[in-house]
Amino acid sequence: MGDISADGLVGLVAALRAEQHALTERWMKLVFGDQEVERSDQLTYRQLADHLPSIFDEICVVLESRNLRDSEGAIEQDARQHGQWRWQQGYRIDELVCELDLFRQVLLSVIGDYASAHPELARADEEHARLMTDEVVSFVTLASIREAVGERDRKIDEYTGMLERANYELTLRQKLIGDLYETRM
Repeated sequence: MGDISADGLVGLVAALRAEQHALTERWMKLVFGDQEVERSDQLTYRQLADHLPSIFDEICVVLESRNLRDSEGAIEQDARQHGQWRWQQGYRIDELVCELDLFRQVLLSVIGDYASAHPELARADEEHARLMTDEVVSFVTLASIREAVGERDRKIDEYTGMLERANYELTLRQKLIGDLYETRM
């Protein structure tokens, strides 16, 4: 890693930031067109994009700083919020994974396109950018899934508690009815 130039990724990051809107549009078309992400058809543009700009910016920060650890907290917060929103929007876990994988594909494709068009970007810089992007999107996916599963588990616990209370009340009422029946006999 020592042979990666400090300036090698500056142009790539600038290009990514300049194309953020176009890349978001590209990703959204892929998501809306993917039959595996059924829930996306029920979302507005704003709902689908939700935390993508923040996550995109965090990827740029990681590429600039060459350090995921310094940005993990912000990335995790955005990813958890993304997972929570997707859970509230009715996404299944596989839809969430598919959606984020499409984001990964768009980003890795753009990195490859940029490297092809800019021979001044060293191969080591390109590989580093791909690796860091892949690592960030994997981290986002994992944090989003954990949040969605946590939301599901909280909802299950809530419903389980409600069922247990209802069952207890029914048992008490059944006992009262039994006692009332015996007093009339």
